[in-house]
Amino acid sequence: MKRKQKLSTQSCQSRYGRLASVYEYGAWLGSNGKIQESKHFHLKLIEKGARVLYPGPGWGLEIKEAVKNKIIPTMVEWDPQMFNKANKNFSLSGLSQQVECINDDILNHRRNEYYDYVVANYFLDVFPQRSMLKIFSHLVSLLKHNGKIFLSGYAPLMGSAPHKIIQWINYFYANIFCKIAVNNAIHGIYDYELFYKQIGLTNFCHHDFRHFGNFGPKFHRVWVASKTNKEL
Repeated sequence: MKRKQKLSTQSCQSRYGRLASVYEYGAWLGSNGKIQESKHFHLKLIEKGARVLYPGPGWGLEIKEAVKNKIIPTMVEWDPQMFNKANKNFSLSGLSQQVECINDDILNHRRNEYYDYVVANYFLDVFPQRSMLKIFSHLVSLLKHNGKIFLSGYAPLMGSAPHKIIQWINYFYANIFCKIAVNNAIHGIYDYELFYKQIGLTNFCHHDFRHFGNFGPKFHRVWVASKTNKEL
């Protein structure tokens, strides 16, 4: 049974549930599999037994792999259709008892115990910048000191002028499609590293993904940052 939700931010207007049945297929086709590859990147760097928060994970395919790697995941997904799709995937894999699933707005999520990691895969791309910064800050507030946040999204423009043009066209097409299909916010490419200082993060590393494997333009990036002492 679907549950009505009252969202705590006016910007959370996207309706990704409309694409629930085809979301991962479309992302794979549109990115040559690099969106999925970037979503799984964190699994190489997170130790067994770590407590990890996954906001807005869609189908939750990376969470299934996290459980297999002995990671302790919590999923917070507000869209009922996406939430049900992820739950069905966990159930079919026999993992339902190993994933904490919460159907709520991420801004309502609070914990007495902080997370070791937050993994936000293409989640902040949904929001206009003002709301994105509010949610970004909230995610960092849920981390323990020296905890790390993984953010995946479209890579900032880089390289030669032709490369930047191709990269921008790729992003613009995706952004416009998501606006039409699910009311995603229209905005430029976010370089999350530019916001680290005001949010209380220090740079750790980033990794870019080439569209055609070992060659071609770098359309996607994973940022990894550490929480500092700054109070949020």
